[in-house]
Amino acid sequence: TYSCIFEFVTLLLADEFHHTSLSGLETRDELSRIGTLQCLRHLINSSDTHLQNKKELIVTGMKPLLEETNMQVKSTLSTVIVAMAQHDYLSLEGGESLVKFIVNQSAIPEVVINAAGKEKRRKGHDDLVTPLELRTMCDNILLMSSRTIPCMDLVLWPFLLQFIVPPEYTEALPVLCQSLTALGEKFKESGSDSFHIDFDTEVNIPSPHAIFARLLVIIGLPLPRRCGQEALRMLQSLSTNFHEGVEELWEAGIPKLIDHLQLKTTNSDNWNNECQAKWEDLMLKFLSRTLQSINNEAWVIKLGEALNEQYAFYVNQPKNKSLVSKFLGVSLCVSSKHDFIEKMLVSIFESVDHTSQMEREACAQAFGFCAASHLDTVIEQLKRLTKRDMVRKSTGFLGMMKDKTEADVARIKATIMLTWGHVTLRAPPNLINSRIEVHVMASILPHFTKIKETLVKENLIRCVDLIGKALHPSHLKGESVSLHRRGELIGFMEQYMQAEPSNTITTEIRALCMDACASLIELEPTLSEGDLHHLLEVSVTSVFHIVLPTSEDITTKALIAQARKSLSGLFAVVIRKDPTMACLQNVFKHLLPYIISNEAHQREHMMSMSVEVLQVLYECIDQRACAETTNAPVMSLSGFGKLLACFIPRCTDPIFQVRMFALNSIHTLLHLRRVSLGDMNEDDPVINAMDKLKERSNTSEAAIIFSVTNDLSKVLVKKLSPPELLELVTPLFDGLQDIFVDSADGTCVVINGLLKHGGPEFGKEIDRIIDILREKAEIVPQDRTKQGILRAIRTISSHHKDAATKKLMTVELPYEQIVIDIWHALAADSALTAHILKELLNILDSSLPYQGQNNKFTATLPPLKATCALHAIFSVEETASLVKENSTQILSQLLLRLASCVRLCRDGEVDPLADAIATFKVFLERSGNTFIIKALDEAEQWDFFKDEAYNNEAFTTIVAAICTNTPDIVPLLVERFHSVLKRKFDTQRVLAVAVFAEIINQQCAGDLTLMVRLRNGLLAQIMDESHSLGNVASLPDEHIRKHSTAVLSAVMTGMDDRNDPNDDITLEAMRTLNKIFEKVEEDTIRNILINISLRIRPCFEKDKPAVRAAAIELFGNLSQFGDGPSKVPFLEQIHSNLVSFILHLQEQDTTVCRAVSKAFLKLGPLLESLKLTELFERYFAAEGKTLHYTEFLQELCKILIKDFRDKISFYTMNTTDFFKAQRKDIRCNAATFMGILLYNIPVKDRRDITKEHVCGELVRLLHDPDSDVRQQAAESISLLHDY
Repeated sequence: TYSCIFEFVTLLLADEFHHTSLSGLETRDELSRIGTLQCLRHLINSSDTHLQNKKELIVTGMKPLLEETNMQVKSTLSTVIVAMAQHDYLSLEGGESLVKFIVNQSAIPEVVINAAGKEKRRKGHDDLVTPLELRTMCDNILLMSSRTIPCMDLVLWPFLLQFIVPPEYTEALPVLCQSLTALGEKFKESGSDSFHIDFDTEVNIPSPHAIFARLLVIIGLPLPRRCGQEALRMLQSLSTNFHEGVEELWEAGIPKLIDHLQLKTTNSDNWNNECQAKWEDLMLKFLSRTLQSINNEAWVIKLGEALNEQYAFYVNQPKNKSLVSKFLGVSLCVSSKHDFIEKMLVSIFESVDHTSQMEREACAQAFGFCAASHLDTVIEQLKRLTKRDMVRKSTGFLGMMKDKTEADVARIKATIMLTWGHVTLRAPPNLINSRIEVHVMASILPHFTKIKETLVKENLIRCVDLIGKALHPSHLKGESVSLHRRGELIGFMEQYMQAEPSNTITTEIRALCMDACASLIELEPTLSEGDLHHLLEVSVTSVFHIVLPTSEDITTKALIAQARKSLSGLFAVVIRKDPTMACLQNVFKHLLPYIISNEAHQREHMMSMSVEVLQVLYECIDQRACAETTNAPVMSLSGFGKLLACFIPRCTDPIFQVRMFALNSIHTLLHLRRVSLGDMNEDDPVINAMDKLKERSNTSEAAIIFSVTNDLSKVLVKKLSPPELLELVTPLFDGLQDIFVDSADGTCVVINGLLKHGGPEFGKEIDRIIDILREKAEIVPQDRTKQGILRAIRTISSHHKDAATKKLMTVELPYEQIVIDIWHALAADSALTAHILKELLNILDSSLPYQGQNNKFTATLPPLKATCALHAIFSVEETASLVKENSTQILSQLLLRLASCVRLCRDGEVDPLADAIATFKVFLERSGNTFIIKALDEAEQWDFFKDEAYNNEAFTTIVAAICTNTPDIVPLLVERFHSVLKRKFDTQRVLAVAVFAEIINQQCAGDLTLMVRLRNGLLAQIMDESHSLGNVASLPDEHIRKHSTAVLSAVMTGMDDRNDPNDDITLEAMRTLNKIFEKVEEDTIRNILINISLRIRPCFEKDKPAVRAAAIELFGNLSQFGDGPSKVPFLEQIHSNLVSFILHLQEQDTTVCRAVSKAFLKLGPLLESLKLTELFERYFAAEGKTLHYTEFLQELCKILIKDFRDKISFYTMNTTDFFKAQRKDIRCNAATFMGILLYNIPVKDRRDITKEHVCGELVRLLHDPDSDVRQQAAESISLLHDY
């Protein structure tokens, strides 16, 4: 309806309506202007035929709105312009202004759009037109006008070129380029002459040099609104309008550049500094080839001037300015006009904002590009700039310019120093040798010392890096150049790194220094090992000690990442320079201290760098191996295992990334080993199984992680040779002390795996392996790790049982706890324990138990150690079944050990007997023979083992308990101890005899078939010096009676043993006779009774009281045989010994006194003196009765004188013999007895006494050394006053 009304009004009142409409555009009311524009747009679209004569008026009427600021009005106006364009309004005068309005809207800056977006969100006006919406609309208008509105072709072409160069239209450049490309393609396809632009006549259009220069910079930063691609398309489309010589080049090259951009800018987030640098390099090459294709000095100069003019476009835009400088530098490289070059170099330098590193870099690169063709010109210009600008005092006209500050000079110096580097890098190789020392080094070296400004230092370092790259053989292309002052430069780099704070980072100095050193060490000659070591040490220290910043500190993080990357690059250069295992190990000397760092980031970085370094070496060796025609080894693998061992603990590191890096490092090392040996099969299934291990390691479950390490050990065993396994295991032991428990445990798992699957290969090194593992187990703080180490010892021992046992037997006593723990661990393996038990028992059986000299006995070590080892093994519950199986053998050996140790004294902390007793106890518990423990406890005989006089009693108790509780093993004991009877050690033979005797006492535990063997054994040993003659009496009565002659003869011979200084054998012989007398008849003794009596007599005066007592007791027991046919001769023996008995009745040892008393009671009846018998009964029948010796002698002497008058002289003569006795109590008793006896002899009988002899002997006693003897002699003499 409204359209009809407008159309009708237009037909009737055209002039008045148009006047009213145009007047409405000038109102201040925005809604009125918008409404008017909408009406006008409708009229243009619907009533074009009626407005033919009004077009110019309408175009003119739009001019007031071109300065409109309201976005909605601008948007509506843009729609009107579109309508006008479609109806050929814009070809009229003033139409270009409307096109310019559209271009202006397409050029709305991003700053305005971003600000408007924030404002819209703040106010919430969703109905407002935003700058972005307006710009997008106008972009579409331009594209539509150039593509679909034919009448606009000549309006826009070449008019739109006017907007390419001015910087205010930068945002519109993408759409302008698209439009111009579309128009150009139209004209080319149609063959129109309009395509070729006459820049001389089109005075408002910038020159092709200016357009090209502008587009170069725009293309150099290709991302905003896809400007790079659109500008390139425009260049390709309009190529001949720039120069005919570029068409072929651009047709071939630009599509490739566009494809590159499309590939890289699919996701703009992926466009990083590296992508930008590569793109710039492509554009610089594009420009260089373009200028070479043009090959016109004048054109090059004009392009240079155009580029120079663009510096003004990019104030505070360092990226764009940098591109201008680089493109200008390339242009200067092509130019040959000296004055132009010098002028532009100055311009480039003066354009630099010396506070911007990016602009500084660009300036330096520009000088470098120029130096490629004009080295000497650039050098001279640099020197002039140095003199002019590197001073604080102004050199301006009449000194009117302001002096520079120190900071200003420092910034300029930084630029100049960096420029020297790029000039050197780009200089022709054939000229650099003659210029490097004279010009370059002479210009930069004075500035390396006393640098205060970081900026200068950083760029000096960059300069050094560039010099190093410039002199690299690959860069010089055959030219030979030596940098004589390389060492000095490296020294400066080291000083700079060392001057940095150790734990913080605020500059790029570390990274730059390492980059520079990486470049320098690639030069010849090769850096000395010492210098390289120092350089790497300084570099590593400067990086790894940096403390990580907070997560918000992005800058510091970036600096750390840069430093780490540079360090990795330095290592890579070192490896490439010398791709050998030796070099790799030297590199890792600097890294390995951080592999066990408490700081997670240090371990992670170290492992990350390890992966990179190993990959570099692998690539080098792989290339070398591929070049080899044979499968011969291409690299020595010395030290391979040691290096591999460094990574294994990190496979169970708490940090996941560290674990991954460790597994990757091992994976790479295995591939490195493969190619080093000439194996080019990359599909090795064992090595590639590492990929699965890495996948499984991506977990926090400890069990899975340890399973991975166990499987890793299987991979290593399969891929490494025995020498390599040994080389791996030895340093791997250090991982047991890792600061992280999981890492130490993981190492332990791998060691166990290696020893389990590769154990047979370690036989020659088992001693050393056990020593190391023992040492580690002793010092590791974690019990879990310690248990793992003990399992490792058990594992290796299971492969080498003899060697392991032998090694453990060399450990010094007393055993430390860790040694005991090792024995415990070994005991957990039944097969291994069985072997060890056999070996230990064999040691006890075959080794000398002790060494003796001069009655001093010393324990020998083998059985002593074996005893302690058995104690440790028996302490483990798992050995119970094995101990029970071998119970009899173990029992016999331990009993022998107990017997052998009775004479051995404690030596420091080692007590052989105590160890033997402890081992015996634990054996009894483990074997289930607790009845023996009970028997010894009840008898309180454990301490008897410590006394040789009583230990047989304890052994007897043990045998008795065995016979009672386990009679089935008695035959086995007899078998084992039968051979002991023939051994050289008497303590062992004594034990064997005691065992046999007690078995006999126990009636052979019911197995009487053993009796003959037991008897023969005892009889064979009856002459043994083992003090065990008494055990013969344990034989059954019939056996003793049957062999009585041999038995008695042997026993009596023992009484005269000359090798018995302590009378021990004599004592035992007499005790044995006492026992035998109880079992034999009188006719058996009759023929030897006197012989026995005579053998006994010397024993009455022995020094040892027990011997005297036994002898007296034995003589008394002979009384049972003295009342038969042997009575007369035996009475004579009684009378012969009577004086001795009387004197011993009152001696110092009460045991002897009691023996005499008992003997008198037995012998008295045989003397057939009733009074004498009554006297003995009265004094000795009652136990404990006190004896009044003098009183007893008075009564005794009277009876003797009366009943045995014929013996009195014999008694006196016998008594005088005792005046010379060794013991004083006997001499005293002899004097007393002599005095009382002589005193009581009647006068008539005294004639039978040899008075002179007796009195002389008494007088002689008056000179006795002992006062008691002298006193008693005097008293006795006093009784002889009437003689």
